[in-house]
Amino acid sequence: MKPEPASKRVLDILHNNHKLTYAVVVDEPDTDPVLVTIAKRSNPIATFQLGIPKEKFDPFKFLDLIEQHQPKIIPLEPDNDPCSF
Repeated sequence: MKPEPASKRVLDILHNNHKLTYAVVVDEPDTDPVLVTIAKRSNPIATFQLGIPKEKFDPFKFLDLIEQHQPKIIPLEPDNDPCSF
């Protein structure tokens, strides 16, 4: 069975968790560079990948950075969720 692409998985995470603003997936943290796939809830939803040099990648600092800079928003109602398919 072939694994789902990270871009689909981050979209699924947002779709299934309406209170989240961001979804982050790192499939292989031991590669260089470390590929980080991110989805941000907006209209339209943005998805992108970052390649971070392995020696500079700290997953805890990365998540802390996202948390520090995310806007304080009121969660979307499921009927208004741009992730709804």
